[in-house]
Amino acid sequence: MRRTLCWSLVLGLSIAPLEFSWAEDSKLERVESKVSTSSSSSSSSSSSSSNTHTHYHGSYGCGSFLECVLWLFLNDLFSGVGSDVPMAERYSMLKREYHPALPTARVEGAYHKVIGDDVQGYHLNATLGYLSVGADIDWVHYLETSPATQLKVISPHFLYRMTFGGIVQVDIALGAKILRGRQTNAGFEFGLPIYLFLGKHCIIDLKTYASTINQVRIGDFSGGISGKWKLGGIRAGYRLLNVGGEKMHGPEVGMFVQF
Repeated sequence: MRRTLCWSLVLGLSIAPLEFSWAEDSKLERVESKVSTSSSSSSSSSSSSSNTHTHYHGSYGCGSFLECVLWLFLNDLFSGVGSDVPMAERYSMLKREYHPALPTARVEGAYHKVIGDDVQGYHLNATLGYLSVGADIDWVHYLETSPATQLKVISPHFLYRMTFGGIVQVDIALGAKILRGRQTNAGFEFGLPIYLFLGKHCIIDLKTYASTINQVRIGDFSGGISGKWKLGGIRAGYRLLNVGGEKMHGPEVGMFVQF
């Protein structure tokens, strides 16, 4: 009897830490904790100098990058000077030909599977625009089943859209990155989505967004290829969200309508 009780006690003590670690092992909670105000405030006094090196070390070529963006903006701004085709007429021509550049309205829904974790996401993007000016909102709802956790990543942007010969489109995106889970944390976001049009029916996109929430750097990167016919199409791609070193990445596939 004593031997049975002893082995039961040993087995219980060995299993308990495992159950406790499993209960804490939530991917979405770890992602959110990177930018939560409670964790950042508690660690700011002890690691302010190390955080500076971790999150802001190096210029990442910021000067040359901003110069490139400024050059694109000025080039697009003055490209219509002396042109025989006004911008409004070129825009109308794109609409008549169902060309994917500079959409007036676009709505996309997609399914996103995170690799290596029990996490899946449902992605919604809506865009409105006219000529070079637009706005969009990107919404990803992440769900984790064990333990049951959820996290919403919301990104609204103002867009300045530039197209070059109907072959390449570059957008300058200014907006916000919002992480909403147990808490809501937000910060400024800058993005540079690039689209390559292989005719009117094939689109290759590369979208790069950088933001900072509570002094934590966030990178949101995605790339994909789309097939479009007139007002609709399908897209397959890959997405990576890096929140202070905590990464979620995986494929996504969806459908869209646009005009």
